[in-house]
Amino acid sequence: MGSAQGNYSADCLPVGGQEIGELGRGEWTSPLPGASMTSNFGARSCPILNALNCSGGVSDHRGIDFAGPSGGTVVAPMDLEIRATGVIDGWGQLGWVVLAKQPEDPGLHVEFAHCAANSIEVNPGDTVAPGTLLCTQGNTGSSAGEHLHFQIGTPNGDESIPGWENLVDPAPLLREKGVS
Repeated sequence: MGSAQGNYSADCLPVGGQEIGELGRGEWTSPLPGASMTSNFGARSCPILNALNCSGGVSDHRGIDFAGPSGGTVVAPMDLEIRATGVIDGWGQLGWVVLAKQPEDPGLHVEFAHCAANSIEVNPGDTVAPGTLLCTQGNTGSSAGEHLHFQIGTPNGDESIPGWENLVDPAPLLREKGVS
């Protein structure tokens, strides 16, 4: 009973809105080793003081945030195929990003946002193992301090742009794979 809320919401739906199923057989690691989670998935108060626009992804947070020591390195938490990097047209609020896809079933989309400018170490088409350096945590785009914004989406989303409609809460998935 102690972990029930971490696995299911008050209306008994999976947290994040969708059931994923098996997460693949490989080991996972923290996407920002040595960091602490600083913002949860879902509704939240405006984290940016005196913000002109605190709607959309700012108040309905569709990922989780981690903050570590300055210059912390963002790594692949699982085997990934890199699908896009840099600043994506129309998605500048995310700053410098790495977009990836899990190569095995279930084929989750994995997204890393607010990387430090020019710190990305991978290229579209690369296949990387857990622990591979992706970028340095940063403060690019619509951001309030150096951190990593981490998103996971179901395989039915558009692979060419960051997700929105198909995103799920990454925290229970990380816990299931033994990442605290």
